[in-house]
Amino acid sequence: MNSIRQATIDDLEIIVKMRIAFFEEMKNNPNIKDDSHFVQKTREYFNKKLGNKDIIIWLIERESFVVSTGGLILFEGAPTLKNVNGLEGYIFNMFTVSKYRRQGLSQIIINEIISYAKFNHISRLWLKSTKDGFSGYLKNGFTLINGELDENPHMELIF
Repeated sequence: MNSIRQATIDDLEIIVKMRIAFFEEMKNNPNIKDDSHFVQKTREYFNKKLGNKDIIIWLIERESFVVSTGGLILFEGAPTLKNVNGLEGYIFNMFTVSKYRRQGLSQIIINEIISYAKFNHISRLWLKSTKDGFSGYLKNGFTLINGELDENPHMELIF
């Protein structure tokens, strides 16, 4: 059974571990875990941003193990015609451990992010998609930014 929750500072090491796994697999960088500078900077970044609530990360656990993550970096900009309140969020680090893929876990996280955004009056969500995630984002109403369909298309959802 899946359990989803927002991460806390107590989850820092698992967040770092999942980010490293994301880079190893999705960015084809199998030796990233050996880059102590990258690992330390990643740890420092999440420690700071989780602490001041600039980032929200959702974790899905199965049998007491985190198997999927997704994050939202929050921004407040000047109002625009498409985003009058200026609040927006960048979705990042959508990652599921390989043996748990194709089970709808990323969809669960995206649903949580969209619900959070609507509840908190975040008018725009944007992301950089992978090939595997593209169709799922389309199903959730995301559209291509500038109509560009490349290897990792930029997409947005405006409420």
